[in-house]
Amino acid sequence: MLFLASAPSVVSRARATAALRFAGTLSVLAIAACEAPLVADDLAPDEPASEPSEVADEAAETTAPSTVLYRLVSDWEGVPLVDGRRRFTTSLGYDVELDAWSLLTSSAELLGCDAPDLGVWMLAHAAYDHDPSVAEVEQRDDVLSGGTWDAGLGAVSEQAYCSALTIYGAGVGQDVATLAGRYREPGAAEWVEFVAHNPVGLSSLAALEAPAIDKSLPSAMASVTQVRYPARALDALDFSALSLLDIAYLATHVLVRDVEVSLDVPPE
Repeated sequence: MLFLASAPSVVSRARATAALRFAGTLSVLAIAACEAPLVADDLAPDEPASEPSEVADEAAETTAPSTVLYRLVSDWEGVPLVDGRRRFTTSLGYDVELDAWSLLTSSAELLGCDAPDLGVWMLAHAAYDHDPSVAEVEQRDDVLSGGTWDAGLGAVSEQAYCSALTIYGAGVGQDVATLAGRYREPGAAEWVEFVAHNPVGLSSLAALEAPAIDKSLPSAMASVTQVRYPARALDALDFSALSLLDIAYLATHVLVRDVEVSLDVPPE
């Protein structure tokens, strides 16, 4: 039987955690207060720098999900992609034209409610026993293109899960993120071209929300969707005051920190 736990808010530190059981119907088993950090606050900015099957029959009998599908979404919130480029103006007044943004996703997994609090930095970079739900991805995500990417599948075990962990760049010396384009300072006429690389591994640790029904999921599959907002991640950058390393690191750090995570399950 699969047990999943959910929390009502990703941004709240003091959250209620509800353990839910999937066995044809959902039933609340327990509610407990917890104060675990929900985002990658350990990563300080000053550090160096298979598709689901056809729509399930609503009347069909379901079994407890045994697999989880991880979905990563890049939501540009109305910023159009024109001729392979995103054009927008930030809240600081910078005009930005972005030609590329890629991100190396290493793995995704669920963490049990009783998992040791090692800190997200340790989880990302120290050797530890992964949960059976881990999906080893090691692929680059085209953030610029936007949309939804099915990153991989993992197996779930009989325990309560409280959070989802995504690791970006688990190795040493990897090109974790690359951004390329140009910017123009407020009131300036000249554009500044840039290609920025981030070699520092990053992680996203977020609480699971209460599950919703997704009729497109097979009966034995749950899905965890992580929505990221690239335009917001660039909005507060003071480009002219930052090094190329800082631009790549800070933009990607905010991208994977400020996420919304949802849990979907098949219909009863």
